[in-house]
Amino acid sequence: MKGKRLADVLDDHTVLDNGMSDIYDKFCILYQRMEDTNPDMDNTELRWVENMIEKIEGGYKPNKNELLTANEIWKNWENK
Repeated sequence: MKGKRLADVLDDHTVLDNGMSDIYDKFCILYQRMEDTNPDMDNTELRWVENMIEKIEGGYKPNKNELLTANEIWKNWENK
């Protein structure tokens, strides 16, 4: 998945029964990066990512717009 946006891999991967996938892993990495640099629990981006992780763990498959949103959040946090 190196070098690919989350939205680009939506159709290439399906969420496994246990919630693990490349997409799930990317969301977890993003969440950890955000949490490490911004401990503010009221941060809307942090809450959004956390909510998406919980949904994916429940078997939800993010749509393309949600993955594009995640890409924008990733860009904001990738160098922090």
